[in-house]
Amino acid sequence: MTRPPFHLRLISPEEVLFDGPARSLQFPGLDGLVGVLPGHAPLVAAIAPGPLRFTAADGGEKRYFVADGFARVSAEEVSLVCNAAALEGTIDLARAKRAEERARGRIREAKANPEIDLARAQAALARALARQRFVERGS
Repeated sequence: MTRPPFHLRLISPEEVLFDGPARSLQFPGLDGLVGVLPGHAPLVAAIAPGPLRFTAADGGEKRYFVADGFARVSAEEVSLVCNAAALEGTIDLARAKRAEERARGRIREAKANPEIDLARAQAALARALARQRFVERGS
């Protein structure tokens, strides 16, 4: 017997990107990819920068780049709240490369200036590189 789909919500600060039934989900956690199917055990997990994929109840697959946030999973519902999310095909590669250069510059500056937040610059670099990989590899 097949379980009914779970309800999926993908939310960024700018918008609700998806709010509906889904049959499967894969998102980047801090320790690797996390897979979710209907009936999943309860879970709260941090979201790392990388590809998110899900299959909607109608069978259509969607792919997003997500960065920094958390997921709350139950047997019937999954909520993902991300600081950044972009549908596949909407990321500007040139902008991601500029963000990489800015982050690398901040990291260099942080070595000489203790007032610059090195961890924040390193996180920005990780996001920029993950965006580039997402675009270049097709997720």
